[in-house]
Amino acid sequence: MKLIDLLNLDRAWGVVMQQETSFKTALALNKLLKSFETEFKVLNEKNNAIVAKYTKDEIVDQVNADKEFNELLQTEVEVNFEPINTSLLEDIKIKPATLAGLMPFVIENNQ
Repeated sequence: MKLIDLLNLDRAWGVVMQQETSFKTALALNKLLKSFETEFKVLNEKNNAIVAKYTKDEIVDQVNADKEFNELLQTEVEVNFEPINTSLLEDIKIKPATLAGLMPFVIENNQ
């Protein structure tokens, strides 16, 4: 998986965490997030380093910072995690754009 998948999960996570769910669903979602804590922290630290690298006199060279960050997001990472079965997500109201961020981490009922 690429770091961009984790970034998309993080964005979707903010929306999903605002939904009321069953205990079982909340537990599965929290276990999934816990699997990626280290990667989220490293990604955030690297992003901060990129911004610092391209900041001079409190002005950020956004074009070069974005370019380097986008290159970073293409980095492959290996993370052991248990995908969430879609049956656990049935009680969550979710927009398709939010679901797109969760798709690499979800397994459909029939799989």
